[in-house]
Amino acid sequence: MKKRRMGLFSKVVVAIFAVYCAMMLLVLQVQINEKRAMTEQLQQRVEAKRLSNSALSEAIDSELDSEAITRLAREKFGYVKPGEIVFFDVSP
Repeated sequence: MKKRRMGLFSKVVVAIFAVYCAMMLLVLQVQINEKRAMTEQLQQRVEAKRLSNSALSEAIDSELDSEAITRLAREKFGYVKPGEIVFFDVSP
């Protein structure tokens, strides 16, 4: 009788362990899928930044003509030519 009880107890323990392992595999699979999706999103963002950096590098490497320099100085820094008067429209 004692041998049969130990065999039943062992089977229950093995069954519980198998269920636990199956549940852990499912949880890990969900986590893996989430991480893959996150990795894909991050790779897309990296590619977008790489393209943006490439465009900026090309803009830096290209020669600026005097017209572009003048426009940049006027718009960004508020420079004016000597003797030039600038009017600002403050009406709503």
